[in-house]
Amino acid sequence: MSRTMASIFVAVAAFALAVGVASADNCLDGGCHADEVNYKYLHGPLAAEELGMEGCTSCHKPVGNACSADKRGDFEFAAAEKELCSICHGRSTATDHLQQHDNCLDCHSPHGSDDSSSMQR
Repeated sequence: MSRTMASIFVAVAAFALAVGVASADNCLDGGCHADEVNYKYLHGPLAAEELGMEGCTSCHKPVGNACSADKRGDFEFAAAEKELCSICHGRSTATDHLQQHDNCLDCHSPHGSDDSSSMQR
C-alpha cells in the first residue's frame, strides 16, 4: 500500500472513530467505558444503560461538559456517597449488616462483579 493510501486510510478511520464517539447516545456507546460492562454480573443501572436507557444518571449527574473522545465528562454524584445506594436500595430492603458498615462501597462494587450477584468486591 502506498504511503498516500495509508495516510488516507488512517484519516478516514480516525474520522469514523471521532464521529462514533461524538454521536454516542449514551455513556457506553462511544466505547470509552467498555470496561464498566465487562462483568459477569452487572448492577441494574449499568445494565439499563447497556440496553439504551439512562441508567448511569441514577448515580452520576452530568454538570458540565459531556464525554468526548479526548476528555472525560463532568459529573457529580446524585447524593452523598454514603447515601447513594439508599436512593434505590432503601434501608428496609437491606440486611442488618448496615448497622455495622455504613458505606456500601467498602464491600460492594457500584458497577458489577465477576464473583457475586450482590456485587461484592
